[in-house]
Amino acid sequence: MLFFTEDCAIESECSDPKWIYEGIALLEKNKNYIAVRPYDSDLDDNWSEGLKRSDSFLEAYTFTDRMFLANVNRLKSIDYNCESTNQYPAYGGAGFEARVYNYMRANDLRMLVSPNERYVHESCYYH
Repeated sequence: MLFFTEDCAIESECSDPKWIYEGIALLEKNKNYIAVRPYDSDLDDNWSEGLKRSDSFLEAYTFTDRMFLANVNRLKSIDYNCESTNQYPAYGGAGFEARVYNYMRANDLRMLVSPNERYVHESCYYH
């Protein structure tokens, strides 16, 4: 499933779907990855947990529901009531994004980030 919230889009300069095919292959190959997404300057330039390189992707210990590529069956198998010692920030509430994040942290899972593709979150431009 390739999911975009209504206020997100791939940057117009980014038109190569290669990251999607590579991401699918990595998700199938390595169960430590839960989803794949393009780089988001708003999130990735400022996120305190940092990003680690893995093949042609970066690994993030974060999850965003703004835009992602994931296996639907894998998302259905998540324990959405999972507790984690690294709780999602309080301002995020207890929605889908927070529950996936807590599950990832409790199970040492990561999200892959394509550094060569970018997406924009329009609310970032309303400031």
